[in-house]
Amino acid sequence: MKQIFWAFAMVVVAAAAWACGNANTKAAAAAEDDANKYINVVTKDLQGKTTSLEDVVENGKNKYVLLDFWASWCGPCMGEMPHLKRAYEAYHDKGFEIFAVSFDNSVEDCSRAVVRVDLPWIHTMGNDKAANAYGVNSIPSNFLIDCKSGKIIASNLRGEAVAEKLAELLD
Repeated sequence: MKQIFWAFAMVVVAAAAWACGNANTKAAAAAEDDANKYINVVTKDLQGKTTSLEDVVENGKNKYVLLDFWASWCGPCMGEMPHLKRAYEAYHDKGFEIFAVSFDNSVEDCSRAVVRVDLPWIHTMGNDKAANAYGVNSIPSNFLIDCKSGKIIASNLRGEAVAEKLAELLD
């Protein structure tokens, strides 16, 4: 009788260990999958309307969205604008959108730069919550999001790297 009890106990322990290991593997896979998922950012556009990154990523017409953190007073940020404009002009009709989060001191400063440089994409005003969500410590900083999977597939693309990555994905 003792042998049957111990055999049964070992089967129960083995099954529990397998179940726990399997659950841990699934939890780890889910955590890894979530690690690359974009985080929704809710900000106000230049007209004061609440705007969310989720609405842009999940609207069905966009294939890739570049979340771009910048400011008009940031020289390196402004140096990136000609590259972003070329990428936008080449790939917007193929499903590319830019969701820009400005850290300008005022809406007026940001608006003047948008008009002066003719930046036709979505512009919003940043906040600490948006920067913290993405770990942004300096600008320019950007994240390329695959709208189908919701995953960030590239970050901190500079110069022609945005257009090169989009050519790889959309051409």
